[in-house]
Amino acid sequence: MSRFITIKPMDTLFFRGAKPFYKGEDSWSDSQFLPFPSVIWGSLYAHLYSYYDEAKEEKNFKNLKIKNIYLYNFKDKSTFVAMPNDVFSDGKNLYIGEYDNAPTNSSYPLKYISYANTNESVERLKDSSVRIDSLIRYMKKESTLSYITKDELYISDAKVGIAIDKSRKATKKSHLYRVDLTQFCKDYGFLVEYALDGFEFQSESGYLKLGGESKVAQFEHVKKNEYIEFYEKEIDKLKAKFKEEKYFKLYIKTPTAFKEGWRPILDGFELLCANLDETLSIGGFDMKNSTQREMKRYVPSGAVYVFTKQQESFEEIEQLIIDEIAQHNERHKGFGLFEILEA
Repeated sequence: MSRFITIKPMDTLFFRGAKPFYKGEDSWSDSQFLPFPSVIWGSLYAHLYSYYDEAKEEKNFKNLKIKNIYLYNFKDKSTFVAMPNDVFSDGKNLYIGEYDNAPTNSSYPLKYISYANTNESVERLKDSSVRIDSLIRYMKKESTLSYITKDELYISDAKVGIAIDKSRKATKKSHLYRVDLTQFCKDYGFLVEYALDGFEFQSESGYLKLGGESKVAQFEHVKKNEYIEFYEKEIDKLKAKFKEEKYFKLYIKTPTAFKEGWRPILDGFELLCANLDETLSIGGFDMKNSTQREMKRYVPSGAVYVFTKQQESFEEIEQLIIDEIAQHNERHKGFGLFEILEA
């Protein structure tokens, strides 16, 4: 059974990027402004770890499963996911991408490209998040989407520090460094849908640690909100008429690794178009063995793939995608989350 928990940062946060940082050699630590799903999973698991000895057994790591991660407004309970990569803006109006034949002299390997049907100069709406219920309007090609930009969500900050030689109680030469920090705006944080087997939180609310410097965040269990409920009801309607559709979109909600790098392979389905940013390099740190995890390439959140559709049902296609993604992602940690949308 799924539960929902809000996480509200109480301080600036530091989320390490993929680039290694070597003291005495590097002066700027690579970081990112929003966490990878494994950071959220690790924060929740560490909180449980402190209460349950059984949680320390490696076999029980997957008992905590992240099912969705949203950006969340605590004031009006609005709930956001990454903006699909085929939404464009001219600074005033939004345009949902349409599709046309790819140029024949291009190195682009697929049949179609997305474009904005306007004479205005446009850019893809990057670094933005769309309210979950607006994905229904997005499927209907309506341009009145509710969304937030990164400037409404957080403020970028920085900290300068220096390493200390404890034996001399003095600073170390050539160990001055800078890290980038995220300071969430007043009303924003995270909403996480999770499933937990065999364990439970000891309280409905409290505090946990989040990010690279273990900063304090406040958590509270809440009910599923109206935005998510509306979206799920509309998706149920899509499932009922799904066999009538000729095409469908695979929308990536959290970083996802595929066997063939940037492209998912679904047997019997032709990939017509891909809308995505540069891939991410994600590793991490193995706390048990005190070693760096192997670096892998992930497609970032917001990627949109367009496929031809066969006679399979919504559920059958969903299972094909899960089978493809589950081989290459730690889905219990929140990687490889997706939606099937009408094209």
